Amino acid sequence: MTKQPKMTLPNGDVLGDGDWGRTREGGEVQVRFNSPLTHYPWATSAYSDGNRRTYRSDGCLSHLRIDPNDIIGRATSSASTRPVDEMDLTQICKPFGMLHADTRVALQAWPHGMECFQDECFQDWWEHPETDVPSNAFTYRAKPAPITIRAKIPWGFLRADIKWVAMDKSGVWFAYGDTVYILEAIVFPQGNEHWENTIQHRPL
Repeated sequence: MTKQPKMTLPNGDVLGDGDWGRTREGGEVQVRFNSPLTHYPWATSAYSDGNRRTYRSDGCLSHLRIDPNDIIGRATSSASTRPVDEMDLTQICKPFGMLHADTRVALQAWPHGMECFQDECFQDWWEHPETDVPSNAFTYRAKPAPITIRAKIPWGFLRADIKWVAMDKSGVWFAYGDTVYILEAIVFPQGNEHWENTIQHRPL
């Protein structure tokens, strides 16, 4: 069984991977041992009460560290909760390996999928990740839920007896009145709803 790394502080507190400590400047820092994000043996993201602050070794978001001697004790239990800046999964801007464990789970369970940050030649963009397994060194965010657009039914062009319209799973629209009609001769904005949700009733 692999022995988990620990850090023993001068006051006797022992911090393991993912634990939070207090810094001399009043901030709170999460300890990460053997982080894949940097050559250093550990990397951290840090926050102070009130104004959030991130410690950076070289100005790059993916390389976060702080001198271990600046950690003076274990942080309060509130520091171990999911950070405020990770609550909105669509606005994440930190590498996957630096996210709180709960955030990583929530991000992977997001029903609309994830986007991966890319940058090249002074341009940056978000795109669908190449693999379903996130890399600790890459930054991901939740893909925003698609905006649902309803089809605009041209009721004024339909027979008065038609009270309902709906699309079947093959994409064909039907109108329901004294009999069933196929709406094949009328062009109208289709929308993007799932076919099971397309049924509409004539406005009163």
